[in-house]
Amino acid sequence: MAAPASLIHVLRSMASGFVFTTALPPPLAAASCANLHTIQTRPILRQQHQERVQFTTKALLKATLPVLPTSTHSLPFHLGEARRCQEMGRRLLEEWGVDLQTHNYPTVPKGHERFRLTPSRLHTPEMVEKRVEGLLAVWSQQARGSRSLHMVGPVGLEPTTAPL
Repeated sequence: MAAPASLIHVLRSMASGFVFTTALPPPLAAASCANLHTIQTRPILRQQHQERVQFTTKALLKATLPVLPTSTHSLPFHLGEARRCQEMGRRLLEEWGVDLQTHNYPTVPKGHERFRLTPSRLHTPEMVEKRVEGLLAVWSQQARGSRSLHMVGPVGLEPTTAPL
């Protein structure tokens, strides 16, 4: 929370439920339940989503971008440096119209900063290809601008040179 120390003290003392709550607002909880019901009663939606995730994964790997294997629909694209992550994110949005969320410390350990790509069933092959083309262009430009570009894997793994 960003506020004067006196306000933070008052909120912690008098409104801890506001500061520390993890409960979802009732409308969001109701929408989540409705979405779960839709997915349970329309399995084609889930199948389409899984197909789009597989298509995106294959496109990233074909382009030799540093995406790591995952068992979820969230595809981690490791960069290993917060400044590089923010700069690439800015350039992707400005130059390619591609908006990717960066994940920096404290969400991930320092040195393990990344993008997480989360394709939806509504992402068309053309949208996926544009995203991959933009990532490849910005990634290649970043590589040319640094003496040595390294990809950082999961915590505990040594850095490896990223394929370009």
